[in-house]
Amino acid sequence: MTDGAREPATPLEGDELAQWLEQVAEWHAPAPEDAEPFAEPPSLVPRTATPLYGRDLARMFANGHELATGMPIGSRRMAESALGIIGVENANGRAIIQHNWGNVSCTPRTWSGPMWQTPVPQSGQPLYFRAYATHEDGCRAWWRLMYRGHRRALEMAALGRPDLMVDALYDSHYVVGGSQSGYRRNACRFAEQYRRERLFSWRGLSHYGRGDLVAVAGGLVGTVAIGGLFVVRWSDAHS
Repeated sequence: MTDGAREPATPLEGDELAQWLEQVAEWHAPAPEDAEPFAEPPSLVPRTATPLYGRDLARMFANGHELATGMPIGSRRMAESALGIIGVENANGRAIIQHNWGNVSCTPRTWSGPMWQTPVPQSGQPLYFRAYATHEDGCRAWWRLMYRGHRRALEMAALGRPDLMVDALYDSHYVVGGSQSGYRRNACRFAEQYRRERLFSWRGLSHYGRGDLVAVAGGLVGTVAIGGLFVVRWSDAHS
């Protein structure tokens, strides 16, 4: 488990990368009986690192939200809590592979595009993850996934509770294995690191947004917004 240390200058490599991939497989590998075989050979691409650090990571994260929803993130606490998940999943930006934010895995039913793979240590079977052409594509896809399938987790992020966000992600099966307490602890450490470093202060966001939880819970973001029909905008950036 990657700890919430200061941002590094290099991507994960060698043994460090191999250990991280084992952890990723533990978090996301389905039970053997639930694995879906590919009828056709998947379109595999190399596990190319596409890292981002610090404010570049935060800027792209915020940009991805706007691309996915048409709106800014509601508050700094929501941004920091949600980015804490990326901190864990992508080793604080060091291990974003093929622009896949959050390690979004894929099956024949959910994805027909390019993908990268890593073996599952327990079974030796490959685990596949989506590959994206750009950070904009990958980050937007992560936010869309959150709004469409993990709304409760975003409600917890809006409350500034990365610990409860992790619990919600386990409940909704975004994460299916590994140590839940370890994942929770590290998400909180990263979220606190991002708060101390004020990574989202450049956005002009207030720490406590008025509309973020209401918008998430009411379904205004991620359904109507993604469909292009959103007519009410948040005012948190000006609070």
